[in-house]
Amino acid sequence: MTKIIIILSGLFSLNVQANLDQIIKKHIKSYKLNNEQVGFYLHDVKQNKTEYSFNDKEVFYPASIFKSFTAYYILKNLGPKTTLKTELSYSGELKNEKIEGNLYLMSEGDPYLLTNDIYDLVFILQKKGITEITGNLKIISNLPSLERIGNVGLDDQAYNQSIAPFNINFNRFKAIKNGTSYYSLPVNTQLNIIKSPQSLSPGEIFQRLKGDKEVWKSYQTQKWYYELPLRNATHLNAFFVLETLKKNGIKISNSYNVVEKQTNTTPLFTKESLPIWRLIDLGLEFSNNFFMETLLLKATNTTDLKEASEIMKSYLVSNFKGINFKDINFDRGSGLTVNTQLRSDILAKFFSQTALERFADKYFISYFSMSGTGGFLAKKYLTRSTHEKFFAKTGSMDYVNNICGYIIGTSPKTFCLLVNDKKKRIALQGPNSNALEQMRQDAKEWKKRTDRFLEDVLTSYLRY
Repeated sequence: MTKIIIILSGLFSLNVQANLDQIIKKHIKSYKLNNEQVGFYLHDVKQNKTEYSFNDKEVFYPASIFKSFTAYYILKNLGPKTTLKTELSYSGELKNEKIEGNLYLMSEGDPYLLTNDIYDLVFILQKKGITEITGNLKIISNLPSLERIGNVGLDDQAYNQSIAPFNINFNRFKAIKNGTSYYSLPVNTQLNIIKSPQSLSPGEIFQRLKGDKEVWKSYQTQKWYYELPLRNATHLNAFFVLETLKKNGIKISNSYNVVEKQTNTTPLFTKESLPIWRLIDLGLEFSNNFFMETLLLKATNTTDLKEASEIMKSYLVSNFKGINFKDINFDRGSGLTVNTQLRSDILAKFFSQTALERFADKYFISYFSMSGTGGFLAKKYLTRSTHEKFFAKTGSMDYVNNICGYIIGTSPKTFCLLVNDKKKRIALQGPNSNALEQMRQDAKEWKKRTDRFLEDVLTSYLRY
């Protein structure tokens, strides 16, 4: 009897493999892809075994699906209910509406600090009747000053901003159309957009000039509104605080510096961030590179993104013996890089082990978008066979389009479906040119086509 069961099970596995091979190859041909551009892996959670694999030895650029590892590591190592403090204090004496000393701003790395929160700092000074600070602004933090998160894309892409010891408004600013040029918001003496007399590099709308001040030039006006990344967020954010104080009647010098933690200060105000679980929830829902990298630096207590990702890798190697993390090159925590590649089985196996691990009041897999309901998947997978059938993380760059997740039900599965045109993706890393700009424009059609491919493969499987 046992032999019969084993034989029938083997025949069933072969049948599944053959049928899914037929499905995926049909869609590869239909969407004008090549076999080597696609990787697909299905893992049976209950039986802890492979249900199906296609190109399981091929490596792919993960893009934002890499955030799945980072989110897990941050939740485990910072703790889901931990909050990050921003504190205002002063040295010296407070008398006659004047602080005779320095103003200290301590940041533990809250990535969700906004203008509203800066005004809370202003209001506490006003409530205490303070109208002048004789010293300077001192910023205390162990976060680094980094010009950009990743090594992909043109310099004016808002998703690739800098990281600073003290971050405000996601380290971005607004460019607003004004006739034939743009002006910048918020108003800051260190921030400006000027009109360029000649065209910029192919595909660029804005180009930053070198220097401490944040000066960008634009050549052509297109949309009325853009968001741009700060490249020297330390300098801009410090001046934002200084100028906000002055606009609200509090005198202070234009001088600031980043210093080591001080112990002889008098506290004025403490603000706590959202708990880590909620920051991760938001970071995954909006695939926010800035959230993930900032929190990873905090969780690893380091100031280098590469080093932070290596620390995370060591943790995963030690704690997931059945997954081959050793052979993966980890570079940053957001996936905004072409220096990291992985196979389709790795993330599917990772989800199979972590999906039902609980952090605060949420299971790990429920931090991800649900098909047809939440996040980037809210307007996708709106069919009877796919709606609310799986949680997943997507990841895309030009010529990279991936989705990996957890299929719910009585026989749960984890999956990872990866589509890369690696030759074109690597080509985009070269010196900018008209040819590369045309490739970037062509990538928009490629993305739409591969979006349909991903949907059709998953729909076919779930229907099957």
